[in-house]
Order: sequence, then structure tokens, then C-alpha cells
Amino acid sequence: MGEADRQAIYTELNHELVVLLRSRTRSDFKASLTNEGTVDIELPGFTTTLAIDSKTGRVTSQTYRGRGPGGVLGQIAINYSDFRTVDGLSLPFQRTATFDGQPFPPLSATAQAITINGKVDPSSFKKPQ
Repeated sequence: MGEADRQAIYTELNHELVVLLRSRTRSDFKASLTNEGTVDIELPGFTTTLAIDSKTGRVTSQTYRGRGPGGVLGQIAINYSDFRTVDGLSLPFQRTATFDGQPFPPLSATAQAITINGKVDPSSFKKPQ
């Protein structure tokens, strides 16, 4: 895999909320409170804005500039909802995304269940015949 492709995948992973929040211990992680009460997060080649509920501490939305339909750049907004507690963590079971204000189904999802540190069947990693 080329360096540009690897970097693009790495940047996309930073949009995953758990990956983003885990990166807070990195030396190149920068966070700043904005005038709107949101938090801007910066990592090399990556910036996103998080809205955090001041009463619960939950991340309720994330916005960033990214690629939408046809590879066009625009504003992606992901709203998190249906929070449930799983192994002591309050996790969103639903996310609804928009691209430039229009519904964006590829980034929208509803989880039926979430397992933390679950067992993975080793046969899942075997090469298909």
C-alpha cells in the first residue's frame, strides 16, 4: 500500500469516535474549546469539532470536512444518539450523518448490540479457499 493510501485510511480511522478519544494521550493531539462551546480536535492532517453535552459528558455530534458522494469535499456532520451503558461505558447505538446538510446513509448506522473486548473466532482470520 502506498503512503498516500495508508495516510488516507489512518485519517478516516480518526473519525471513529472511540479511536479519536483514545488518541488524546498522543503528543500531537491538540484540543481547544471554541466560543460555541464545542471542542476542536487536531491531529496531523485531521481536524474535527465535537459537541459535548455539559451535563453528561457525552459526545453528541462530530463535524469535519470530508469526502461525500462522488468524492466531492464538503461538511460531514454525525449526530450520536440512543446512548446505552455497556460494561460501564455510555455508548451511542445510533449515528445519523449528513453531507452538506443532506442525509448521508453511508456514515449512518444503528447498532443492535455492542460487545467490549469480546472473543473473536480465530477462523475469521483464515484465508478463504
